[in-house]
Amino acid sequence: TDMQAAVGVAQLDKLPAFIASFESGTRTGAERSLVAARGAESAMSGPTPVAFPVSIVVNRETRTYQANGIAAQNLMVTGTAPLPENVLMELRLASTPPLSCWATAKLSWAAGGAYTVILQPFALDAPARESWKALVRQDTTAAA
Repeated sequence: TDMQAAVGVAQLDKLPAFIASFESGTRTGAERSLVAARGAESAMSGPTPVAFPVSIVVNRETRTYQANGIAAQNLMVTGTAPLPENVLMELRLASTPPLSCWATAKLSWAAGGAYTVILQPFALDAPARESWKALVRQDTTAAA
């Protein structure tokens, strides 16, 4: 319709300044930002210490790791073998409450005879996301 075309043209006029704002890091005017503000959980300075077992199923093989840190978008685990990076795998966290989800390994390195792996959860549904956030807010190492 004519109304939709007018809206589209108005937005196209703003596009060059919007793209330039990413390059310069400055806003183009008094309009509100089109980039969503980060939530409070993304401003954490580091992972929350945790201590619970994590079962990871990769290539139909179940491996056991120990969780030692959790953040808004990552879980750090330690185990006896590396995990393949960027491969979808199933996680079963023996946390309170227990949580099952999918994740990918983003980084894996050897240290002190073990392997540390940074996992990133994938496609958490609303209940799982709330359970994850609850784990980030609590320190479980005292109970371990």
